Amino acid sequence: MKSVIFKDILIADIERHTARYVTFDSGLNVVTSNDNHIVKSLYHTLGADVEFDRPWDLSSKIMAVRMSVDDKVYRIVRQGGSLAVFDEGQLVLLTNSVTKKLAPKLAEIYDFSIYLTEKSDDKKVVLAPPAFTYMPYYIDQDKGWSGLYESFQRINQFEKRERIKSLYFHLGLYDKNTVEQMSERDRLKDELLILKEKENNLRITVNALLGEMQNLVSADNIEDLETRLNDSNDTIASLVESAGKARNKVQELQTALQEHEFYLSELRSHKSSSDDNAKSHHVCPQCGYMFDDEIYSLVRDSYNQVNEEYLLNQVEMIVESLRSEVKESEQEYLTLMNRLREQEKAFDESQNASEEYVRNRGLQGIAKKYQDELANIIIQQRDKELAIKRINSSLKKIKGKKEVEDLYIDYVQKNILKLRAWDPAFEGKIKLLSPLKGQGSLVGKMILAQHVALFQTMHSMEKQVIWFPFVVDSPRQNEASYLSSQEILTMITGIDSYTQVILATVDYDQFQLHDKANVIHLNEAKNLLNTETYESMKQDIEDLYRLLLNASV
Repeated sequence: MKSVIFKDILIADIERHTARYVTFDSGLNVVTSNDNHIVKSLYHTLGADVEFDRPWDLSSKIMAVRMSVDDKVYRIVRQGGSLAVFDEGQLVLLTNSVTKKLAPKLAEIYDFSIYLTEKSDDKKVVLAPPAFTYMPYYIDQDKGWSGLYESFQRINQFEKRERIKSLYFHLGLYDKNTVEQMSERDRLKDELLILKEKENNLRITVNALLGEMQNLVSADNIEDLETRLNDSNDTIASLVESAGKARNKVQELQTALQEHEFYLSELRSHKSSSDDNAKSHHVCPQCGYMFDDEIYSLVRDSYNQVNEEYLLNQVEMIVESLRSEVKESEQEYLTLMNRLREQEKAFDESQNASEEYVRNRGLQGIAKKYQDELANIIIQQRDKELAIKRINSSLKKIKGKKEVEDLYIDYVQKNILKLRAWDPAFEGKIKLLSPLKGQGSLVGKMILAQHVALFQTMHSMEKQVIWFPFVVDSPRQNEASYLSSQEILTMITGIDSYTQVILATVDYDQFQLHDKANVIHLNEAKNLLNTETYESMKQDIEDLYRLLLNASV
């Protein structure tokens, strides 16, 4: 497993001609000072931006860190935005671009890189700046004790949820291909949502067009349209003729029915007469003409029947048959008239054949265009859904995620208990990618517990991932209790078996926690840099300064 060890740091002020040079051991290093610019400068020199105090004029400072990466020694020098990288004393990079030049060079040196998806609309996957390489390994005095993994500045080119995914690289679970697949999946999902919205809008448009076209005469060409209009005119003429015949038939049947109903009335009246000798008078309901028994005799003769009862039954049957025929004929007539009115309406609405044709053909063309576009969108959606399924299937093959999560949760719980900061409300809320937050004085303990749990998980997984020095700045600033301070320092110093630890704190000697600690006393209040060191290293400092003046992108 690769490991980075800080060997020394040189900080010089080129305007005041002051400097400080500090060396580090491979295990635990404790910097006891009221001035914490030494620890702030370590990862800042390596390309991660850190917030310094206002009196500390960063523009006038040159910082040089010497580090070992396994068996090779590198030196990185920074002054403002200019950087130089030396490999075993040989200059291999001179630049003022952290992202474009320094980040790729460090990825090569460390044999470790982190790729994240930018906020940009195209979801571009890029090599993350060095800050993400060092993110779990630094707790800043000003920023790091208020938010987990928030010690570095200028990292907002990535979403917060994306930044935290960098932990999977430190755990050996993700590589560039993994992030590219996830970014592609997110991009496909966004495009799928857009396509679904387009599909819904197109369906509304197509349905509206089809509904409009139903009210128009359908035609493939102008000749077809004229033929249809002529056919409609012929149909109207035919319906008019049929309706006339139906009307005449109804009138004839109604006349016949009236005659037979009159005959029937006469027969019934004659049958009910009690005086055979009395002279009966019968009045026609249509014209008022009065009939007598002689007329009755004529009616009876007209049916060729002598038997009065049988005659009455026969006439009743004829009347019922005529009534049925009249009803059927009237219904046929009404049906024909309704069809005629509908045909006349359709014909009237289609009189302007040219205008109707142009409108219909135009709507047909537009509808077809939208229908084709709708079909294409549905095909695109299907293709993207299949691509998402393939990516999900590939990502499921990543092994160890659940094991890592379980280990991490277990270590966080144990660390919080050791720090006497456990709250039952934390149960079920501990997640690797979702920082656990505390209240008041517990915030710092929550942050430390999670940092250390990550290292413990990395160590347990035994992944071949590079380790960096754990740099901790002022971990006891909110702790008034001696016991609480001792618990915090004990947890920090207890991980030096994994990696180099550089701890900045005051009054460390009174705790006596680690016999082999390299304790660095920097007790000069507001006088960290001095002229003596500058003079002793003047040649090196000024050579580096002149070199950095020539840095370019």
